Amino acid sequence: MEEYRTMFESDRPGTPETELIFGVIYEKMAKSPKHTSLVNTIKDNFNLLFPKQYNVRAEGPIIFPNIDSQPEPDIAVCRRKPYLKDHPTAADTLLIIEVALSSYRYDKNQKLPNYAAAEIPEYWILDLKREKLEIYFDPSASTESYREQVDFPWGATIQSPTFGDQKWGDLFDF
Repeated sequence: MEEYRTMFESDRPGTPETELIFGVIYEKMAKSPKHTSLVNTIKDNFNLLFPKQYNVRAEGPIIFPNIDSQPEPDIAVCRRKPYLKDHPTAADTLLIIEVALSSYRYDKNQKLPNYAAAEIPEYWILDLKREKLEIYFDPSASTESYREQVDFPWGATIQSPTFGDQKWGDLFDF
């Protein structure tokens, strides 16, 4: 983990974007304009809804030292604090959202077990191809999975264990 952080925190130009998942370095997929726009919209809307309660991060590292991982989720909703000396950890993170346009399999098969093993309380996959939101909660570190899953179609009122009932448009306004 420390080697990875030293290698990739130098911000060298031309360094491919990567993330560490269970000790394996994965090169991140290129981001389409649609993906980037949606991630920014979600971040902006969360900041409007919860301006004082949370630190909403877009595509920033989260550190899971117990499982040798440093993913960079599309959105991470973390406890409010500055994070000037280090990135948030799993203990700081309440919710992770991945926006899946071409990355659904990776988000489901690689990232979901990683987030469950780190005991992230809630994980959302916004599946753009199938026009639904998958919400996973009640993580099990030992099985690297979530015990509960609820799917919401486009436009439905979302029921989140962490954030309660929210209207789809309030969070995703697109």
